[in-house]
Amino acid sequence: MKMSYGWDFIFYRSGVARAVVEYKFRKIDSINQYGDIFLSLQKVQVGRLFQREGLATVFVVEINDGSLWQHVLKPGVVYRTGWGGRFDRNDDADMEPVIHINHEDFSKIR
Repeated sequence: MKMSYGWDFIFYRSGVARAVVEYKFRKIDSINQYGDIFLSLQKVQVGRLFQREGLATVFVVEINDGSLWQHVLKPGVVYRTGWGGRFDRNDDADMEPVIHINHEDFSKIR
């Protein structure tokens, strides 16, 4: 999808949009290496707009061993919000409000 839409992919079935997917690669050895995985709050807000149009919003994380994990964002769920991002580039623009999703709320898909 275009960058301006905020999510990486849109999936269709029978010519009808069904879901949007955000994909991230995380340099971790296990999905439970940390207590949670974070996602940009801005992406979540855009995802809520897609949900209002009837699309599922799915966050997919790939980790070092090649396994894929998914979390389906559910309408109405309030996630713990914080501040996060990349610290390694000394760029304030890499830090933003994020939601934290507990690793137990992810399911393995590959």
